[in-house]
Amino acid sequence: MLAVRADHAQQQLVARDLVGVKVEDGLLVEHEAVVGERGADAPGPGGGVGEAGGALAVGVCTARRRERGVNASRGRRPGRYREGVLLLDLHLHLLPGVDDGPEDEAASLIHAERLARDGVHEATVTPHVGHPWFPLDVATIPERTRALQAALDAAGIDLRLHPGGEIYPAAATTLGAAELDVIAHGPRGARWVLLEVPFAGIDEAYLAACAHIRELGFGLLIGHPERAVGFLRGGRERLREEIAAGALLQVNVCSLLGRQGPEALAGARMLVGEGHAAVLASDGHGGTRAHTLAAGPAAARRAGASVQHSRQLTGVNPRRLLQDGIPARALERPLAA
Repeated sequence: MLAVRADHAQQQLVARDLVGVKVEDGLLVEHEAVVGERGADAPGPGGGVGEAGGALAVGVCTARRRERGVNASRGRRPGRYREGVLLLDLHLHLLPGVDDGPEDEAASLIHAERLARDGVHEATVTPHVGHPWFPLDVATIPERTRALQAALDAAGIDLRLHPGGEIYPAAATTLGAAELDVIAHGPRGARWVLLEVPFAGIDEAYLAACAHIRELGFGLLIGHPERAVGFLRGGRERLREEIAAGALLQVNVCSLLGRQGPEALAGARMLVGEGHAAVLASDGHGGTRAHTLAAGPAAARRAGASVQHSRQLTGVNPRRLLQDGIPARALERPLAA
């Protein structure tokens, strides 16, 4: 089972077995949040068990969370949807003219205005990196992001962008540490990148791509694993070693909405309902996929997540990943042949 924990020294991401019982009604533990007194074995608010030292179950003090980061420093209100919870999208195709997202800046602005209207005021832009259909120089992504940010600011659209990328699996082993760092997030020592799964299925080549990225010192957020063919028929077991090495899973909102077919829907519901997903993201494509992350909390609840858990997946967890990162860990044993 995948879980995320905190210790007294620093926020730590700890991977557990992907297949197993749900430990908590959510993923991240708020170390500093305290509501009353209880011992290490007292039930947490999500029905789980508190950690030694007073760490609490997920979502205890969302209102007491320190709103750090770019929006806070610029005096902007953090992104919120109508129930008053932070929304932060870590998988979004918004840069104009680089992939199957918006074809031009005008289309980018239309989708960005939709995001802001829906309460998404912060996002990472994740153009395809290494995709054979969409050649893109990784080094240009920060400047392209700055140019789009300037256009958003000029248009009065309240959306803060971070440069990133969605790595095409077959190209992952061709990328060096310097290229990965351009599209990585998190602090030094816990930098991470978004690596999508191959739609044809999770295979040895994909696991080799994961290993390559970790060997270069980067953690992994695995993009939309539910979209890999056969994910529920052996694919998730193939990710077991990666989860044990600290990789986290990102589920698409569009999968939960049923827009990627019944197999992806079933996989997304399993990952969210059983507590294996760390993050929900839109994987929105301006001009072609008009949904936003604002649809995520309700979709997560329909999959069996509690209100606390749905808020964790769409706001608190993404914020923690940007702030605290994902440590890269070596596998304890070689991948099975």
